[in-house]
Amino acid sequence: MFLSSGDNVADLVIDNTGNVGIGTFNPGTWKLAVNGHIRAKEIKVETGWSDFVFYDDYKLPILQEVESHIREKGHLKDIPSAKDVEENGVLLGEINSKLLQKIEELTLYTIQQEKTLESQNSQLKKQGEDIEKLKALVEEVLEQK
Repeated sequence: MFLSSGDNVADLVIDNTGNVGIGTFNPGTWKLAVNGHIRAKEIKVETGWSDFVFYDDYKLPILQEVESHIREKGHLKDIPSAKDVEENGVLLGEINSKLLQKIEELTLYTIQQEKTLESQNSQLKKQGEDIEKLKALVEEVLEQK
């Protein structure tokens, strides 16, 4: 069944498998295919999620690997290139999960960097204390002369 306002454009199509097309005569394998803009208050996408990044057995890539991949491919690993997106689009649930994975990886990198900074600050503080002790000793030795 299809409804059309004329001018060779399908306003609404329901094919023999129950797939619906809006603005297209052929919804293909999609339950709902829309050729145009969609506005909604909420869209719920049910897909896998990326919390595996926080599992003990997850191998966080070292930043040199990330940098190398970006230099070689021009985009983050597991994220489609602009050309791929232009040609094929993206599945919202899948790309949201991948983007969350990258955010979670960034969080882990930030935590690592914070620990490194805290360690360096602690070392600098100790070195500063050691320098002050050495200055005091030098002054004491000079006063004894």
